[in-house]
Amino acid sequence: MSEDRRRFLIRSVSLTSAGLMVPSTSFSRPMPQEAAPSIETKPGLIVRSRRPLDLETPVDKLDSEFTPNDWFFVRNHFGEPAVRPDGWKIAFDGAFTKPRTLPLAEIIAAHPRHELPAVAMCAGNGRALFTPKVPGLMWERGAVGQALWSGIRFADLIRAIGLDTAARHLIFETADVTPSPKTPPYTRSLPLDRLMQDDVLLADRMNGQPLPLLHGGPLRLVVPTWTANHWVKWIVRITASAEESPAFFQKTAYKINTVPITPADTPKPDQMTSVKILNVKSLVTSHLPGQTLPPGRHEVRGQAWTGPGVIDKVEIRTRPTDPWATAEIVSKSRTAGAWVRWKWNFEAAAGEKLVIETRATDSNGNTQPVEPFWNKSGYLFNAIDGVPIRIS
Repeated sequence: MSEDRRRFLIRSVSLTSAGLMVPSTSFSRPMPQEAAPSIETKPGLIVRSRRPLDLETPVDKLDSEFTPNDWFFVRNHFGEPAVRPDGWKIAFDGAFTKPRTLPLAEIIAAHPRHELPAVAMCAGNGRALFTPKVPGLMWERGAVGQALWSGIRFADLIRAIGLDTAARHLIFETADVTPSPKTPPYTRSLPLDRLMQDDVLLADRMNGQPLPLLHGGPLRLVVPTWTANHWVKWIVRITASAEESPAFFQKTAYKINTVPITPADTPKPDQMTSVKILNVKSLVTSHLPGQTLPPGRHEVRGQAWTGPGVIDKVEIRTRPTDPWATAEIVSKSRTAGAWVRWKWNFEAAAGEKLVIETRATDSNGNTQPVEPFWNKSGYLFNAIDGVPIRIS
């Protein structure tokens, strides 16, 4: 490619990102789209929305190292596409050294396979727990799960295709089915410096199985330590750009205030930022709120996770006047982006009303706060949570 042509492509992408040039093909796709056949909801999951389909995992189904595919939460912005894995292709355009379209099978076969455990969590997990209340899907505690993801390193693919030196962001376009042909699909961009790290995968397998449709099959992005709105599903186009995407889901949605506010406040634009990094969080998975237990000794189990770094400790208590005790972390390894399993035993007397409270601390010194960082979108709830139980 000539230097003049390269400069033209970069400038074209930059102008499009700025809203100055939007060609009629800006939302064209390399494969015909159609709605998927009617999909039954996963039995046992909590339905937060039917159209689009949004399903929450009961917390007792999160009581294992890897969340089974059938119990994994589902978050969609639009309808699922009708998937034909054998014909799936991805278009690479913009500031690539040689824009092209590649079949999925060729992409996967050309690079070494890698696998890693990683927590996927919706940015709105815990939204229903905020006070004052906020609008949106009323996720409680189960818009999260951990899987063993398998695929190719995204960096290997990008190095093989080649990027112009001015590229700073990659824009991902999806195949989800929008309510109108004029409605752009879910589009999200990520900075190149994050995408080129070794833990970012293009995954086609989940817990040893082909990636299910509801979880982005046949191909999705896996970005450990980042919120799941960056784990783009059903990828059909990747555009290299000097600027981030101008799309609604990039410029307007998934924003959070950087300073404390009240419901009456309107933050200034420079007081808002994109939701990106997971914060430190813990979850009780062995007991449900309101559960009745017999007197005696009981084991509490759960998970804890964070953004960059690893979990250093999990503390727990069942009475507000008790000192915090340290739970035992039972996970054999601690990997950034993966959760750790923990357990703790306690004694309970007949007639007691207890609240199991937990708080996690990570290797960067972050500890769960008493109060959440309130925001109008209900993102990143990570306050100390309590599970009330009764002793018979």
